Amino acid sequence: MRIMQIIPAFGVGGAETMCENLVYELMNMGHKVIVVSLYDEDTMITKRMKERGVKILYLHKKRGIDFLLIFRLRKLIKKIRPDVVHTHLYALKYAFFSKLFLKIKGVHTMHSVAEMEASLSDQRINKVIYRLKSFIPVSLSEEVQKSVCKIYKLSKSQTPIVFNGVDLSRCIIKHEYKTGEIIRIIHVGRFSEPKNHKCIINCFERLPKNKYHLDLWGDGELIDEIKEMVEKRGLTKEISFRGTTDNIYPELNAADIFILPSKWEGMPMTIIEAMGTGLPIIASAVGGVGEMISDGIDGILIQPTSKDLCDAIERLANSCDERRRLGFNAKPKSTKFSSKAMACDYLKIYQGA
Repeated sequence: MRIMQIIPAFGVGGAETMCENLVYELMNMGHKVIVVSLYDEDTMITKRMKERGVKILYLHKKRGIDFLLIFRLRKLIKKIRPDVVHTHLYALKYAFFSKLFLKIKGVHTMHSVAEMEASLSDQRINKVIYRLKSFIPVSLSEEVQKSVCKIYKLSKSQTPIVFNGVDLSRCIIKHEYKTGEIIRIIHVGRFSEPKNHKCIINCFERLPKNKYHLDLWGDGELIDEIKEMVEKRGLTKEISFRGTTDNIYPELNAADIFILPSKWEGMPMTIIEAMGTGLPIIASAVGGVGEMISDGIDGILIQPTSKDLCDAIERLANSCDERRRLGFNAKPKSTKFSSKAMACDYLKIYQGA
């Protein structure tokens, strides 16, 4: 099959990483994959993809609404004639108008619950798109599926579920669960509102000093605000800002506890990576997280509050046996979220679209 993947840009995030992993697996299966980035941005992900032989086409999008982009994308689609156009994030609306009256299958991944995945104006456009059956909305989890059915008045059969997937072979499996004098906690996520960094800082202000250290990995629009918050609270010794990396796996392996107290989520790639490592996980029960983690069995589910996060951290800090048990149970469960399984499920949708 000729499959066109369209995404606004390849910044460091869950949707972008999922798209990257899907591209690799589809190529490994012998399919021709054309990757389109609306913006002309070279990032850590695009460099990695190019090193692996992926050709990326850039469409020179301007900031804001860019009507001319529709014509450029339509010209490209007509030239390549893909069997399937697969969109991510707000690339959907541009792809819809670009492939009007062209007999090409359309698939769109819902990377979060419907009310958070698109603005109100985009939701109105999406309702028309789904009513015309121009694109099949694919949900990441049952929670996302419920929201899609509610917002867009669809049945469950009209929005199939495909779990996000990662290349689990890159995980460095954890075997040692004893901690040193300082318990190392890791968070991986974009500095944006959903990731709830303020909750994390408030939590660390409550925890005992000289016992914990937090590594914050990522970048984003709120990073300066969070850095200022850390300085004002006197937590610069307890919290480090580590930036971005194209290989988080050694850092996950070296940590003692993984946290993700998000306000809302789809199906976080970082949780899958932590599961594949065998790292004990604390995460808020939002979006698809509750379908990934069984509370008290292979992780701890909390409400996204600083108190709940503090209580869960101290619970794990005080029990090496519980850290080992949760991490050990998470590892085999991670196979459910492999990139190969994800690609196979999407192929079934492509072929039946």
